[in-house]
Amino acid sequence: MLRSTCLATAVGVMLLSAPGLSAATERIIVLAPDYPLADAEQIADMLGRTVLGGLAPGDGLTVIEGASGRTIVDARVPDEPIYATHRRQLARVLQPAWTELRSHLTGAAKRTETQDRTRPGSQVDLPSVVQNLGYAAARAPDVLVIGNPLHHDDTMPATSFRSGYPTAGYLALTRSTSPLGTDGLSLAGVNGIHFCVTSNSAFLNAVHEEGVQRYWSLYAEALDTRLLTYTTSFAECAKRFMAGEASGARTFSASDADRVAMIDASVYSDLPPALQTEIASGITRFESLGVFDWDAEDGDVVEIIGTDFRQRVDLRNRPETVRVPITHGALRVVGIADGNRGITVGIKTADDRMIVSDTIAVGETVDIPLGNPRPPAF
Repeated sequence: MLRSTCLATAVGVMLLSAPGLSAATERIIVLAPDYPLADAEQIADMLGRTVLGGLAPGDGLTVIEGASGRTIVDARVPDEPIYATHRRQLARVLQPAWTELRSHLTGAAKRTETQDRTRPGSQVDLPSVVQNLGYAAARAPDVLVIGNPLHHDDTMPATSFRSGYPTAGYLALTRSTSPLGTDGLSLAGVNGIHFCVTSNSAFLNAVHEEGVQRYWSLYAEALDTRLLTYTTSFAECAKRFMAGEASGARTFSASDADRVAMIDASVYSDLPPALQTEIASGITRFESLGVFDWDAEDGDVVEIIGTDFRQRVDLRNRPETVRVPITHGALRVVGIADGNRGITVGIKTADDRMIVSDTIAVGETVDIPLGNPRPPAF
């Protein structure tokens, strides 16, 4: 059962600090069908105090359920001065909306207790939300999404975010080709999207968390809008949403738009924190490469080096598969042992290209350029 919040008091607190009449604003809130009880209570408090209490004369508020597109609330404050100064009048107008919101959140908390544990909870299904928001874009709304950013569809496990995230290549696809595609879609009228991340968003590591945020940010840009807020703080998220805040939003650059791939973030879980940070920032990527001796198999030995990473490889003519961190499109190796007349090291890339180095000496360090056949995850 959700804790009780007095709407009249919440509205009154906001009105005491309200500067007076302002330009009417259209707002859309997207809720998930289920939330953990603690989240449901925080969301109810946030919606009562910050959102409903912050509405001004002429403002419109629509609340939809992301997964289904069902309208939960469709309310508008009359465009009359009295609603800017009289809390009970405003509370009376908004009481039906408050009742519907509390009913939804109470049911959402109960549904969490019986939901299928194999699926991520608090799913808003952002791609479907885009379809549902298309009709409202002309009203130039501000959008608040409250849910789990780990998109998952049981019928399309190949695009699940549960253990990874998509590259920006998906953005160029059509919605009919992939649920993550944006080609032909636009939310150009939407002022921006504020994303409140729920507590049950189980990121595997820093790489996973960064990759998911990056994709949704690029996703919003591809739809001609922006991801203005992305935070686990419901209070901060609602504050920025109601203020129409556009500053301070983190932005990302797409460097992988020429390919379509899901990055498996689980393989990074055991890496040192410093290396995870480099991968998350896009400085370093991991590749599975074949390392071999391109000349006679005569006992050459090299060591592959990177951030918190060193691996010795005894070179054979048959490539040995090694997962290595690659920085700036090159593999850094140092000569350890020379079997005869110089160390001859070759690389077989994931796309079956063969790259060979010049002969190197013991103690010599070289960067073998790999080009960029598989751009960094970010």
